[in-house]
Amino acid sequence: MRAEIRRKLAMAMRVLDFIMGHPGTDASYGPIVTRLQQLIARADALAEQERNGRVSESGALKRRRQLRASVQSQLQHLVYVARSAGRSDPAFDGKFTSPRAKSPNKTFIVSARAMVAAAVLLKDQLVAAGLGETLLDSLSAELNDLDSATAAAHGGKAAHVGARAELDAIGDGIVEAVTILDGLNRERFKDDQEMLAAWASARNVAGPFPPRPRTPVVPTPAPEPPTGA
Repeated sequence: MRAEIRRKLAMAMRVLDFIMGHPGTDASYGPIVTRLQQLIARADALAEQERNGRVSESGALKRRRQLRASVQSQLQHLVYVARSAGRSDPAFDGKFTSPRAKSPNKTFIVSARAMVAAAVLLKDQLVAAGLGETLLDSLSAELNDLDSATAAAHGGKAAHVGARAELDAIGDGIVEAVTILDGLNRERFKDDQEMLAAWASARNVAGPFPPRPRTPVVPTPAPEPPTGA
């Protein structure tokens, strides 16, 4: 959550505490206070959504990097074995080229799946040349996991980006509600400077600051009279 939104939420909580401690009798108070309570509750839910989305995206991206490295390693083995088998079998020509390590994720997956599909048709020759009986099954499973990790990363990003955008709107709503309450309270407390100051402190975005401790002043002792005086 951005610092600006945190400050607005802190202001909303202080304002709500003030209103609960000094309830107004004007009919206009009720709807505005209810609106402020709803905004705070929604902001709390969105803050959790934003945190969870970021965690989900981060975990999914980490998992995707691990899976992609594993798939890349297995593809390199497939390419090497296919090159060896292709020396005596033209069926392998041009079918096995490992995708670039820095290629976009979608391009990487499409290329890898095409290689796996081609390898399945030539599995017997590849296994005989040293591919390993389970490598193609392992590759297929990890490519499926790579798709899932990518979807999870996109979902997590959508969640936290959407939450942040709505939180910005919540912040604007809080300022609007507090501004309306400010107009009501300025009129309400116009003859009570103490309450007016308390309200101004509650709605201050920066918040009231505790007074700095003062250093006690030690009086200078009076000079002692000379001996014998």
